[in-house]
Amino acid sequence: MSRLVSILVIDADFDQQLILGYHLRMSLLQAELVFSATLEETLLYLYHCFAGRLAPPSLVQLSLPKAHQESDWQLLEKLRVRHPRLPVVVIGADNDFDLIGQAYELGANSFIAKPLDLDGWERLCEQLKAYWFDVVTLPPAD
Repeated sequence: MSRLVSILVIDADFDQQLILGYHLRMSLLQAELVFSATLEETLLYLYHCFAGRLAPPSLVQLSLPKAHQESDWQLLEKLRVRHPRLPVVVIGADNDFDLIGQAYELGANSFIAKPLDLDGWERLCEQLKAYWFDVVTLPPAD
């Protein structure tokens, strides 16, 4: 990865943000991480990005808590409608096939089960870097 990339991490759990942020920064040295906790905050940030005020993210990571809310699905739906080319990776709390199916039906590009320990988070972030920034060719911003 030779270019600066921006990753929007959507997670309402501050502790999760710290863990994911640490491991993403270690794996993706040239990444700018932006954190958002709510539907409204995320949509406002993306509005500013696509209005030309901020650099749009190259990738969105939407973290679903174990007790996910309808607003999590609404956010994914809104992302698909407003920014259909923006890659979205959903990180879910469990491997529930209904949850996985719903994520893909609503437009997720990938679904990943949340790791159970810090080593798992480190491996996950390395794999995200390898796949999304070394293998895949991402589309230009909307």
